[in-house]
Amino acid sequence: MISLTLACAFLACTRPLSTAPDDGPMLAPLAADIKLTYICGNAFRLRNTSSDTVTVRYDVYGTTETGPVFLAGKPAGALYSETYFTTTNKGTVRVFLGTQLVQTKANGNKPACSIPSDTTMPAAPATFRLPADTMLLVRDPVDTLTWWYRSHFYVRFKPGVTGSQVRSWLTQRSGTIVGSRPMDGRVGSPRYVVRFPDPGNGMVGMRAIESSLAGDSVVLEVFPEALSFRFISTAPDDGPMLAPLAADIKLTYICGNAFRLRNTSSDTVTVRYDVYGT
Repeated sequence: MISLTLACAFLACTRPLSTAPDDGPMLAPLAADIKLTYICGNAFRLRNTSSDTVTVRYDVYGTTETGPVFLAGKPAGALYSETYFTTTNKGTVRVFLGTQLVQTKANGNKPACSIPSDTTMPAAPATFRLPADTMLLVRDPVDTLTWWYRSHFYVRFKPGVTGSQVRSWLTQRSGTIVGSRPMDGRVGSPRYVVRFPDPGNGMVGMRAIESSLAGDSVVLEVFPEALSFRFISTAPDDGPMLAPLAADIKLTYICGNAFRLRNTSSDTVTVRYDVYGT
């Protein structure tokens, strides 16, 4: 990958960006703000002493189980927020903030018990930024102005499906919630945007995932994320913005094995290069 432009203010780089759905970047919790506790059965609790929302990742050591956990910021006047989650596999749980290991907690082998918030649906960022990687896109053969993300799908769950069932389903499907979409006044579970492992090139793989997901017992509706006309920028701004079209980018050979890329757009974008035949 070649990044055409990269800028990062010192303060913004000292702490990870929050996933809170506000109108601009905000500082998210440090690892010290997050505490992991074993409760019972395969259930664990996370406390967040920061007022910011953050997404952490957990795994069960020695297994392939991993997934996101969305931690709400602490309410006004409270010392912390609490989020419960239940693992599918029994084992030691590790929690990561980005690539940083936050805490490790062994499964205490206690009998299963009732978890206060475990049935609540997972939270999700209200806004999100899709990857600007054109290799993740496939062109619609009918509507040629529309491109689909092969690995990103809207998902709604059936009425009565619990948060535990959703988390278990995400683990089984290796899915990660990366955002949500407005419900347009409708009631029911959120329309999550979920990223799944890339099925490879072409519409066939994308449609195969869509068909398979639609057959799952917890899923009410599923359809792929579409991208029309322009790609979403990776520029660190305060909201989604449009990134350069192909016409904005010009490649020029310079000398030796050196090339130059010019970007006539004001937006930051990531492109991919290869050396043909290698």
